[in-house]
Amino acid sequence: MLPLADPLLQGYSSLAGAGTQVPLDPPAPALYAEPDGSGDDLLSAVWRTSSYVESVQWELDSAHGQLVQAVRQAAAAGVAQDVLCRAANLAPEELAAALEDNHPGGPVF
Repeated sequence: MLPLADPLLQGYSSLAGAGTQVPLDPPAPALYAEPDGSGDDLLSAVWRTSSYVESVQWELDSAHGQLVQAVRQAAAAGVAQDVLCRAANLAPEELAAALEDNHPGGPVF
């Protein structure tokens, strides 16, 4: 695990309950266990993997929302849009969507 220096990234790691560090390990090994071929084991693998995908999607949605908030705060502080695009890894159209007043603050990309 690597310590984070960026406070925004620390917020992302807090979302995952990791404090100020982000684990660099692969996802839960149980997701990659080979089922024995029985219907119950195969269905169990589907449930497990589906649950994992849903939790990762939730974390991604939450991280995107935090990115939108951070971009808006930086723009309000006067950071140039080309600099924001590079820092946030956004196309100009994505940045414009994130900065719209009627955007709810969730994912735009």
